[in-house]
Amino acid sequence: EWHWDNKAVFKTTRLDRHSVALGGRYGLKKFDAENQFFQSDNQASFESVDTQWKEYSVFFEDTWQATEKLTISLGLRYDKFLMEEVTTNGISYTPENEDHWSPRVALVYQINDFHNIKFSYQHGFRMPDASYYDWYTQNNNAAEALGYNTATLEPETMDSYEINYLWEVNPRLSVGMNFYYNEFEKQLSWGSLDNIWSPAEVTAINSYNGVTWGGGQFQNLQDKSQAYGGEMLAN
Repeated sequence: EWHWDNKAVFKTTRLDRHSVALGGRYGLKKFDAENQFFQSDNQASFESVDTQWKEYSVFFEDTWQATEKLTISLGLRYDKFLMEEVTTNGISYTPENEDHWSPRVALVYQINDFHNIKFSYQHGFRMPDASYYDWYTQNNNAAEALGYNTATLEPETMDSYEINYLWEVNPRLSVGMNFYYNEFEKQLSWGSLDNIWSPAEVTAINSYNGVTWGGGQFQNLQDKSQAYGGEMLAN
């Protein structure tokens, strides 16, 4: 894998009560199946692909001192992924280009000189790894040849909420509590082909691919999932 990344950020505090940041990013990722670590025969190796994609991002953040006690932070990021042809074991597939908006908001309220509370919400996403397109490409190629519907592979998303309380006991000690709730949608996971095609179609796809181990591929889970918890902090 070859990854190249360039980012530029501009910040200013010239606006009264505001700290503003603007930025942009350009990245390139290239994946070469011939140079991989699993075995010398790249045609038989698992999850090695030839492809590259370009990544563009722009982002904005404003930290606003709304009052003496209340600070509000607003952020927004836009990402664009230009996907090129994926080739694995001599089979090629071109994924759809993807773009995504990621907002963020945080509120910090200073109760007094020793206590403050913070609330934040952020939305994030994760693109499929390049290796996820290996069996995905081969199975979609078989499904298309057999006249079946093809599968999709979309970004995984997460909505995260946090509440944080901090107490500065003295200049050398601060303690606090942090609670979080995360909700995941379209989680990326390895799964059975039965989640996408009927049993008869799976049999035909595996036969087309010469698969005898049952078959499977990375896919988006249909059900949402949640994670929540808390922690005690001491500095």
